[in-house]
Amino acid sequence: MELSITKYLLNSIYLLAIGMLLMGCGSDKAYEGQFEHIELEGVWEIVNASRNGNPTTTLDGGEFVFTGDQFTSNVPGLGDNIQGEYTVSGDSIYTGIPRPEYFLIRIFFEDRMELFTVVQGHHFVFEVERMNSNE
Repeated sequence: MELSITKYLLNSIYLLAIGMLLMGCGSDKAYEGQFEHIELEGVWEIVNASRNGNPTTTLDGGEFVFTGDQFTSNVPGLGDNIQGEYTVSGDSIYTGIPRPEYFLIRIFFEDRMELFTVVQGHHFVFEVERMNSNE
């Protein structure tokens, strides 16, 4: 139990450091708090992921796709190309599909974001980058 708490704390520190690095290096605007007016349209590629506080590369290259009001994902177990009607409320994206039902937006820039979700009791954190932008 103590080891898992330590792992969780170390992962949190690691993710905080990545977030601070992203905010320090980016010249684009960081959004905070309420995200109803952000532009999600496009393909977002998973560039880093962790499961239960442990880095995982099995999800690298996976994609979350936002088109109009529709959400899809090519990640096995996280959407499996099922389409749902997504909505944004406060700091969350509700996908309209069973897994994942939602993402908590931790950090958002116009071309990258960090998302948190829980699927079947497992905690996932995704760092994603926009592959194409709607300009």
